[in-house]
Amino acid sequence: MTVAVPDSALKRVGAGLAESRRERGLTQSEAARLAGLTRKDVSRLENGVPGVAWAKLYALVEALGNATPGVEAGQPPSADAIYRAMHA
Repeated sequence: MTVAVPDSALKRVGAGLAESRRERGLTQSEAARLAGLTRKDVSRLENGVPGVAWAKLYALVEALGNATPGVEAGQPPSADAIYRAMHA
């Protein structure tokens, strides 16, 4: 299933991911290692690049120590839910 998320929401979520990573004193490479991703994946997520798999977003959010409320297995959360989770 493909879910369209507005570019502005992707950018907002990406900015929150970057902020959360920096608050933890992590580089993109370190965050990627913790999440089982590549540094390029982290960069794409932080820059709000469309087309990154939801599973990669979940992995990074969890690696940064954030909960993802309302996330059901296999179902993409709303960008607002992820943003709120990162700033809770």
